[in-house]
Amino acid sequence: MQVGHWGPSKQKFWQQNFYNNVQAGVRGLKI
Repeated sequence: MQVGHWGPSKQKFWQQNFYNNVQAGVRGLKI
């Protein structure tokens, strides 16, 4: 089992994806 190995990296991936979506949304609102 490597659940502990995939957990943090997957969470980090989702956090980065969420941040990118927020940045894109902010640009869309400014335009």
